[in-house]
Amino acid sequence: MGTRETLLETAIGWHGAGRHDEAEAAYRELLASEPDDAGVLHLLGVLHHHRGRSDEGRALIGRAIAIDGGNPVYHNNLALILLAGGRVGEAEASARRALALVADYPDALVNLGAALQRQGRLDEAGEPYRAALRLRADVGGDWFQFGTLLVQQGRSDQAIEVFRQALSLEPDHIDAQIHLGNSLKAKGDAAGAAACYQRVIELDPSHPAALNNFGNLLQAAGMLAEAEALYRRLLAARADHPGALGNLGSVLQSQGRFTEALICYRRVLEIAPDDPIPHHNLATALKRLNRLGEAVAEYRQALAFRPDYPEALSGLGATLQAQGHVSRAVPFYERALTLAPDFPEPLNHLMFALNALPEVTSADLLAAARRWTAAWTAVPPTAEHPNRPDPDRPLRVGYVSPDFRHHPVGYFLTAIIDHHDPAAVEIHCYSNSRVADDITRRIQGAVAGWRSIVALDDAAAADLIQADGIDILVDLSGHMAEHRLTLFQRRPAPVQTTWLGFFCSTGLSVIDHIIADPTIIPPEDEASYSERVWRLPGCYLCFDGGPIDLSPVAMPAGETGPVTFGCLNRRDKISEPCIAAWAQILRQVPFARLLLKTAGFSDEATRTDMLAAFERHGIGAGRLVIEGETPRRAHLAAYHRVDLALDPFPYTGATTSAESLWMGVPLVTLRGRTFVGRVSASMLQAVGRPELIADTVEGYVDLAVALANDRTRLAALRRDLREVTRSGLGDGAAFARNLEAIYRGQWRIWCASRS
Repeated sequence: MGTRETLLETAIGWHGAGRHDEAEAAYRELLASEPDDAGVLHLLGVLHHHRGRSDEGRALIGRAIAIDGGNPVYHNNLALILLAGGRVGEAEASARRALALVADYPDALVNLGAALQRQGRLDEAGEPYRAALRLRADVGGDWFQFGTLLVQQGRSDQAIEVFRQALSLEPDHIDAQIHLGNSLKAKGDAAGAAACYQRVIELDPSHPAALNNFGNLLQAAGMLAEAEALYRRLLAARADHPGALGNLGSVLQSQGRFTEALICYRRVLEIAPDDPIPHHNLATALKRLNRLGEAVAEYRQALAFRPDYPEALSGLGATLQAQGHVSRAVPFYERALTLAPDFPEPLNHLMFALNALPEVTSADLLAAARRWTAAWTAVPPTAEHPNRPDPDRPLRVGYVSPDFRHHPVGYFLTAIIDHHDPAAVEIHCYSNSRVADDITRRIQGAVAGWRSIVALDDAAAADLIQADGIDILVDLSGHMAEHRLTLFQRRPAPVQTTWLGFFCSTGLSVIDHIIADPTIIPPEDEASYSERVWRLPGCYLCFDGGPIDLSPVAMPAGETGPVTFGCLNRRDKISEPCIAAWAQILRQVPFARLLLKTAGFSDEATRTDMLAAFERHGIGAGRLVIEGETPRRAHLAAYHRVDLALDPFPYTGATTSAESLWMGVPLVTLRGRTFVGRVSASMLQAVGRPELIADTVEGYVDLAVALANDRTRLAALRRDLREVTRSGLGDGAAFARNLEAIYRGQWRIWCASRS
């Protein structure tokens, strides 16, 4: 093989070329003749590290140091191996020993910086990195390492520039591209981040971080199919990548593919059973499938691993509430809000829950809204509005909602959207949803402007609204899911109003007005609203049947059959006093049955609880028909089996009440003391059926019993109910004129304040 020097040179060449087997054989041949050759021991140690045998490599380099402790390279490479093994304290000591031998040793300075950084000693780590860069400014890897420190220190702008410097020296430095992409994404530069991830994928088509992070970027932008493709591409190479599995589950869930999402989350839990996040995600998918009992168990498991997990606390509360355990849900919402005041979901759920509690008043609701919104992060409002303060000019009105789709807000809005007078108001919609359907397209075709703001932060959305010259910005969500009330905090329009989508005060001073009607907010209740109250002359909402293409039928009971009462409202609206009243009605109307139908009753445990609740009042299971979720048409067709609808209380129906009347089924309601307790009463006033409104529980029971026992009167009430509902609730043209008059009045107040 020639001289020892030739063999060593050959071994080093093979090592550098990646011919590791041949290099190792040559190093061992050299050591066979000279076992204490420190240089060869060091090289073989480095080779073992490169081959994934770091423990052997560390031992060999330790032997080399024992023989020749004055070689700084040995100490530095030992530091490198120790860093890779997570032994950062020992790595620091080795790097310092190298620097004690050669103070201006860039590699050792970088390793020292990394060891300090890994120990959380961020301020100390900066100096060795900077010293290394002063010695050699042309190594991209050194700049990259320094950039990671700047990210940890929260100096993101500087980190971006440092990563760019690294890439100017080494354009194909994959880690620098990934970190630059992450930093740009954090600053809201989605396009810049996407370019970084795409470049990495060009260099390494199966790079896990690039595929996963780019997928997250696309998912956030609503490009769900594209994100799904990237996650699946990553999983084809690494089937056990928990991040990609969890993110794929999220994408599938966003597309309504909940059963497929369950598979992803369960696979993540096989890999990481103690991780609370997949337990939370699994619970959320189970809840969407109405498997409420299973969802409760998974939320509790997530909280067992992370007790202060706001999303899981909120989710557990919402699932308990969906099962009807409303009062038990409230503490979970309050705990979530205490931990994360800016997290909107638990406040949405809390307001629902409070409205469903019999003892709560409108004043209590205002106090709750004010308490929790006061903890939101303060933002500066727009300083000046350039809108021309002419009280009589045409107005630009902007509607903000995530619900321009098959949703109650979508149904109510489509009843009027075609009837706005373009000479009076120009309507613009700002959609905070990725869902589009035939209702969406109908609204888009009827308005002057359509903008998606789902991928925009509040500042960008506010700038867009102000650039569009909106005069009156109308919130259609309140504290409902996916709301953008924090956008209203910036006051992008001079006049801000809430209407239609919520059921009590927002508690926000930046919302100037609330649109209601004389029934749902009587004058004596105005003090319980932070907004100025405006009243439409009839009901505060308009309903023309929407997509319902079913006709009413004759009374199912006929002249002699058993009467069927019905309620198709959410389980959490059915309070214990309500159940007691319904049980009393059933006791007084022999052979009558009660049909209860809602998505929550798809869950066996929830059905069982409801049967037990009636059993406690002496009503057996044979008097109840309990059904779960069905497609919308089948759900509405259930009214063909109902003779008389019973409104729940204290939280009455809204969409459900309108649908009942449209389907020709009279509705008995109890007028409550809050907004949601009066919605059905408002509708019955509007359709000319005030006699179906009771003011006491006793009156409610007596009214329902009397109607069930008077078939002639009940049949007469049913006969023309579709027609009077169409005229009383569904006159979109008249409603639009009245609504425009309110907008004009609100605008004139602002104009007067300007002059």
